[in-house]
Amino acid sequence: MWNSILAGIIFDHERIETLRRELKRNPALLEICRFNIFKKGKVVPAPWVYTRFLKSFLKEHMLITEMFHDLVEDARSILPGFGKNLALDRKAIPSFAVKSGKISGDKRGDHDADWGKHLFRSW
Repeated sequence: MWNSILAGIIFDHERIETLRRELKRNPALLEICRFNIFKKGKVVPAPWVYTRFLKSFLKEHMLITEMFHDLVEDARSILPGFGKNLALDRKAIPSFAVKSGKISGDKRGDHDADWGKHLFRSW
């Protein structure tokens, strides 16, 4: 379940239903998520299974946050310069900002973003 939730985030599925449709259509993704593709019957979990999983998962949000911070510190101790050149932040609210001046005469937009010029410098 967790692997499929991560796949949903990575592939930008905003709803469980679109993720489930993709899993039904894509056997390679099913296998990557470690679902038993040879199982008889339905392989993709029902919507209520995701709901139950996420409710259980979110009950432990403090423990999960602590685990995340521990993993970041472990990565920092193993990888020199970890977090120094690359930082990404994903917000839950979609933005419709455009590059400044992209629309002729329009002064709206995100004026302080570098628009990914240095996004992969550390790679």
